[in-house]
Amino acid sequence: MDMTAINPGVIAEYRRTGGTLSGDLAALPVLLLTTTGRRSGRAHTTPLGYITDGERFVVAASAGGSPSDPDWYRNLTASPSVTVEVGADRYAAHAAVATGTDHDRLLGRLAATLPGMADYAATVARRIPVVVLTPTVPVTNLAAAAARLRSMHRPGNPLLLVNAWDVATARRVVEAGGRAVATSSSAVAASLGLPDDPSAPVEPLLQVVGRIAAAVDVPVTADLLDGYGLDPAELVERLLGAGAVGCNLEDSDHANPGTLLAPGVVAERIAAVRAAAVRSGVGVVINARIDSYLYDGPGATADVISRARRYLDAGADCVYPIRLTDPETVRHLVDHLDAAVNANLSQATRVAEVAEAGASRISIGPMAFRSALATVDRIAAAILGTDREEPMP
Repeated sequence: MDMTAINPGVIAEYRRTGGTLSGDLAALPVLLLTTTGRRSGRAHTTPLGYITDGERFVVAASAGGSPSDPDWYRNLTASPSVTVEVGADRYAAHAAVATGTDHDRLLGRLAATLPGMADYAATVARRIPVVVLTPTVPVTNLAAAAARLRSMHRPGNPLLLVNAWDVATARRVVEAGGRAVATSSSAVAASLGLPDDPSAPVEPLLQVVGRIAAAVDVPVTADLLDGYGLDPAELVERLLGAGAVGCNLEDSDHANPGTLLAPGVVAERIAAVRAAAVRSGVGVVINARIDSYLYDGPGATADVISRARRYLDAGADCVYPIRLTDPETVRHLVDHLDAAVNANLSQATRVAEVAEAGASRISIGPMAFRSALATVDRIAAAILGTDREEPMP
C-alpha cells in the first residue's frame, strides 16, 4: 500500500501520535520507511502498509497498482540500510527483496491483510516486489547506547578512544578494552579513496559507520566533519539509521579553507541537531570540535573558551579543541568551562597526565591509521625496495 499522494500529512500525524492514524487509515497497520535517495543522497520517508513475519517487517512495492516500481523501492535496492518507524518505536534495519516461494507466501499474506493488494497483484504486468525489513538496532537500544556513551565522559576518568576506520580496526579496539568506538573522518575517507571534506559523498561514509556499529557491542560515535551539508534532521536520521549514537561536528569553514565559521552559525547548527535528536527520542552525544588551535596556534585559548561556551549553551555535550594536548591548557579549559572537554595525545604527553588535568574524553584522530600506513610503507619498502637483503620489518 503506497500512499505517496498523502505522504506529508500522514507522516506528520504518525509521528505526532506515535503511529495512530485517522480516517481510512485508522484500522490499517502502517509503518514509516526511510530510504536514502539513490541520486540525491537525501532521506525520503514513505508510509506503507505492512505485515510482520517473526521479528521482520514486510512491505510490498505495489505503488498503488502503478506499472512502475516506486521510488522508495529503487532507493533501497541501491542502499539497503534503512530506518523503520513502527508506532512509537524506531529501528535501523536492513532491506532485502524476497524471492521464490518466500515472495509468494509473503505477498499472499499482504494481499489478505491490505485492501487493494490482491487486485494490484492480479492486474499489474510487473511482478510486485516484496521487501523484508530486518531490524538491526532498535531505537530503545540506541537511546540506551547514547545514555551509556554520555555517562562515560567523566573528568579525571576519561573515555579513551582509539579512532577506527573499518570493522577490523573497530573490533580490535573493542578487544583491547575500548568502551566505545569513534571513527576518524580522514581515515575513513582515505580508506575509501575519498576526499576528507564536505564534497565527499556521504552515503559510503555512513555505510562504514553502519558496518562498524553492527559489528561491535559498544556505543559508536561518528566523525561527521561539519555535517556534510545535511539538514540537521536528516543528519540525525541517517546517523541513527547507521546505528551510531554520537557525532563530532566541527567549526571549520570548508568553503574558505583555513578559516572558522562564525560561532553563532555553528551554535545554530548544534541547536538544530540537538532539537532533531530530541524529536527522535535518542539523546545523541554531540562533540563540538573547535578548530581555533588548528589555525591560530596555542594562543587561541580565549577564542576556544568563547566558542565552547556558545556551543555548550546550544546543546553540545562535550567540546573538542583539536590539537589540545598540553595538560596545563586542558586544566585551564576545564576550570573555565566546567564541562566535558575532549583532548588529544602527543608524543610528549601521556594518558595519565591529560586525565589528571580533567579531560573527560581523549581521542587520537587518524593517528592509528597513519601508523598502520607507516607499517605498510616499511613492509612494502623491505619487499619491493632495491636492497633485497634487508630483513622484513
